[in-house]
Amino acid sequence: VAPFQLRIESVLLGESKQQTIEELIRLKNELKRQGLTTELVADEWANTREDIDEFARLGAAHMIHIKMPDLGGLDQSVDTVLGLKKYKVLSLLGGSCVETDLSSRASVHVALATQPTACLAKPGMGIDEALQIMTNEMNRALLLT
Repeated sequence: VAPFQLRIESVLLGESKQQTIEELIRLKNELKRQGLTTELVADEWANTREDIDEFARLGAAHMIHIKMPDLGGLDQSVDTVLGLKKYKVLSLLGGSCVETDLSSRASVHVALATQPTACLAKPGMGIDEALQIMTNEMNRALLLT
């Protein structure tokens, strides 16, 4: 896929968080051994701040999908993105396709403040509406700075 970066989310799922972490570490090491640049994105079993911290601390993935609604308040999302930076783990600030336009717009402000690696366009499963909502909010916020 050169020159693009290939990232695969939830490439495997263990029967427990611990098994998933162990298998992801094995796969990540094998990718490195073979000289492949494919990056693994952890999603399942990485739901709470503590879970995400454990995946990052153990080096189980290159990137972790931060599901904002699962964390609670916006402050938890801010802390989680910043926490991943200390482990040098990439962050995908995401969530759920069933969020509202209000939560999507709030996530734009979290993203502008914390600078995650990527931000999921939401709400919905489509692209146009989600991209418009988030782009418009980002442009509004940047105009005010």
